Amino acid sequence: AAYQTGKDLRSTPGLKEKLYDYYRKLEAIIKQGNTQELKKLIGNREHFAATTMYLCQKESDDRISHFLKELNGDFKLSPLAANAIVKISGNGKLATLVKPDGEPLLVLRNEKEQEEMGLEFTFYIPAGKDSLEII
Repeated sequence: AAYQTGKDLRSTPGLKEKLYDYYRKLEAIIKQGNTQELKKLIGNREHFAATTMYLCQKESDDRISHFLKELNGDFKLSPLAANAIVKISGNGKLATLVKPDGEPLLVLRNEKEQEEMGLEFTFYIPAGKDSLEII
């Protein structure tokens, strides 16, 4: 489903805490190395990405596999910043948390290679539902 039919998040009580809860859930899944659960949660987002980038199924699968391989490699999660800001877009239908400098809240670091990978997630609440989903 497209986000346009989702709920207006500007009037959602406790939105920031709900977003933080979802980020903590993602953090736990990544720490556990539960790639199947992560793949399920980001499936909607990856479907839209594959469609907009005109990827065939193999290219889409390769993209997800590469991402999951990086998570299981030398990248380690940095702690979630406590001072994140809610960023609303899509006429109030989309929301994410960002650091005060605008960078993604969820960051993986590879100390050995001195690399950093910011994971951006955008959320919405589909029509007829009450909980956030990644889009």
